[in-house]
Amino acid sequence: MAVLTHNEASQKVDELRKKLDKWADDYYAKDAPVVEDAVYDKTYQELVELEQKFSDLVTADSITQRVGGEIKSDLSKVEHPVPMLSMGDVFSKDELKEVAGKETNPVMKLIKVLSDIFVPLIPALVAGGLLMALNNVLTGAGLFGPQSVVEMYPGIKGFAEIVNLMA
Repeated sequence: MAVLTHNEASQKVDELRKKLDKWADDYYAKDAPVVEDAVYDKTYQELVELEQKFSDLVTADSITQRVGGEIKSDLSKVEHPVPMLSMGDVFSKDELKEVAGKETNPVMKLIKVLSDIFVPLIPALVAGGLLMALNNVLTGAGLFGPQSVVEMYPGIKGFAEIVNLMA
């Protein structure tokens, strides 16, 4: 962001607020978003940064000081049995990991622990399954003739034994 004077920052803040207010109205009240979430988030973040830099420009009616907007009236209210967690404005894997580390409920923690244990095992399980399949192809009679591949080609018997050992 270029260095702005106070007057330039004030004008930019007004411009960003007008854009964001219109976009929020289109999104919440009209259920007709006109910009992608990434564009909205980037513009919102720019406003937040300007308001942090020029704190006297923060007003109570700024979109950064409220949550959401007027909700479309024909939508029914939904109670969530488990509170929904916001990931905030996350723009990278590192930010996501940081937010996920802070905002986890017990179920999410359990899932993370289980995935930390079992996800590294998946390649080994897949490799073991492929080796077992290869072993069955090499030693199974009747697949490529009346005998197994090992019986038809005795030279690969050692290879088949290694595959069987690894499977």
